[in-house]
This record gives sequence, structure tokens and C-alpha cells, in this order.
Amino acid sequence: MSPWNRRALCQAGLYALSSVWLVGCAQPQRRSTHTPSTGPWSGRIHLRVDDPDAPRSFAAHFDLQGSADNGRLELSTPLGTLLARLQWSVGEASIETAQERRSAATLSALLREVTGEALPIDALFDWLSGVPTLAGGWQADLQQLDEGRLSATRTQPPPAAMLRILLNP
Repeated sequence: MSPWNRRALCQAGLYALSSVWLVGCAQPQRRSTHTPSTGPWSGRIHLRVDDPDAPRSFAAHFDLQGSADNGRLELSTPLGTLLARLQWSVGEASIETAQERRSAATLSALLREVTGEALPIDALFDWLSGVPTLAGGWQADLQQLDEGRLSATRTQPPPAAMLRILLNP
């Protein structure tokens, strides 16, 4: 075998080995999948209220831990500035913002101040866990929860509202 043939054979072998190595290292592209869980959760939240007199919208990044009875929620801007830190346990809730720290009897009362609207707290934790709980006038769509998307609409009492949550992978 001539030196040129040996060299060509070695190069071909090296190319084949490196191709096999690269293919072995390559990861198939996976779709982000979420399974219903017990938290913690993080992502983006958007609430739109279709009030004909004063339409409102609230959007933030969030980190949520715990349950409807005991937990912590941090809301921040897309740039990472803390909007509010809420903590609660049975019978008490507190909120901390850049301006103040205060307490209230329930998490619902504080969230209403932050978002401008009453949210179904107990049902929200169930929805994030994959449980299709009914909540006074709210209806959740959990069909895309495994893809990290949750949406809920409120038709009663007026005004209509739309809640959308996009979970981080």
C-alpha cells in the first residue's frame, strides 16, 4: 500500500470517527415539557381586565412557592426590578414594596391591590398543579399546561378578565 493510500485511509478513518463522535454528542432538540407539579413555579403572568370604562392590564415575572395557605410570591419587572414580595400564612399576609411594608388579613386582599383585580387564589394553586378546579366565575384552560401555559377567563362578575401564565422550563 502506498503512503498516499495509507494517508487517505487514515484521514477517512479520522473523519468517520469524528462524525460518529459528533453524532453521539448531539442532543435531540426537545420541546419544553411541564408536568403538573406542586411548585415552586416561576414565569410570566399577565392579567387583562376588559372594563369598558377603565380597561386594565398587569404583567410581571413571578416566583411562587407554597400553597394557598402558606407561601411566598415575588413579582418583578422584565428587567428584574422587584415590584412586590408577598408572604402569607393562615390568617395573615404581608407585602413589601420599594416604598413600604404592610399587612392584611388575606393574600387575596393584597393581590387585589397589586394587580387591580381579585384573583381566585385557591383555584390558581390547583390549576398550576393540574387540577381543574371551578372558581366563582373563572374557568381555567389547562390543555397546554404540559407546555407551560395556563389561561383562565372570568365572565362573572363583570368586567370580563383574562389571566395568562407562561411557566419557565
